Amino acid sequence: MATFGRFLDDVGDGSGDMEGAQNHTGGVEFFAQPAAGVTWRVTKIVVYVTDEKGGVSNELGKITAVTTGMQFRKYDGSSATNLNTTVVKQNSHFADDFQEVTSARYNDSADEETIIATMYPGMTGNMLTYAGTSNERISVTLDDNYSGLLQLRIWAEGYEI
Repeated sequence: MATFGRFLDDVGDGSGDMEGAQNHTGGVEFFAQPAAGVTWRVTKIVVYVTDEKGGVSNELGKITAVTTGMQFRKYDGSSATNLNTTVVKQNSHFADDFQEVTSARYNDSADEETIIATMYPGMTGNMLTYAGTSNERISVTLDDNYSGLLQLRIWAEGYEI
């Protein structure tokens, strides 16, 4: 059984732009999709939000809470199923659907802080299986200005079945 791990990007195959800390007003889909003939079972989704330290619960990182937010979905080629019940618009929203939420400093920077929010889809009753042949994918559309963040990345991992 082969494992996989990939940042969601704007192409879906790992070759596109994976940096979410940009102005995406108008909507940009970030997704990961298995190749045709490959089926994935996604076991973990991780969101990394890096910004200046000192963000509070009603901000996202340290920027003002966004308007549209992050809604994670399983797209099956024709319709979408929401994976999180609370759309993530601010730091405190991660606690609603993500099983692990931590804050840490990396790169020996005293000025930066990264929120790491991890969702285990199988724990919420959404065992996620994605068939590349059926155009199935894990997806989040970013439709806000995230350019005030230092970094926003979304990681999916699991195994091939």
